[in-house]
Amino acid sequence: MSLVDDIRGNADEILSLRDQIGAVKKPVYIYTRVWATTKGVGDSAETFTQVLPSPRIVEFQHDLRVREGGNVRQGDIMLKNISQESYPDEVNVDCSTDSDLLEKYYCIDGWLYEVVSVNRKYVTWNVLIRKTSKNRVEIPA
Repeated sequence: MSLVDDIRGNADEILSLRDQIGAVKKPVYIYTRVWATTKGVGDSAETFTQVLPSPRIVEFQHDLRVREGGNVRQGDIMLKNISQESYPDEVNVDCSTDSDLLEKYYCIDGWLYEVVSVNRKYVTWNVLIRKTSKNRVEIPA
């Protein structure tokens, strides 16, 4: 067993320190919407699953280094340090789906974000996300 495997096995405990001391900037959720018959038509069921341990949020709002046309755009958010112990496979963090009736997004402050890219580190994921619309969803208490 390697040092990386040892750290990966304790990643949640290490990364949850931010939650324990109250240093979470904003809670991050994975928002899932399942449509009854056709995507965008009729009734849907929504669920919010908080990403824990909470990732670090890096906002590219006022970063003068951000140039339009690249991978990162002004307004994008980088979610850093999403635990591979809790989310072992890329499919767990990239919000992709094979179903025509299922939609998955990240949700922060009620805003929905789609995944732009996923970067695997040794024991964590970094996920670049981009706001999808100007409409907000209501996060249940």
